[in-house]
Amino acid sequence: MNSRERVNTTLSHKEPDKVPIDLGGNQSSIHIKA
Repeated sequence: MNSRERVNTTLSHKEPDKVPIDLGGNQSSIHIKA
């Protein structure tokens, strides 16, 4: 599972294999959708 799949899985309220980490360097889909 790559990082994009991890974020999409988390946003779908499912459990990914690892916790996705957003270091805040760029505006990501986590910031846009939150």
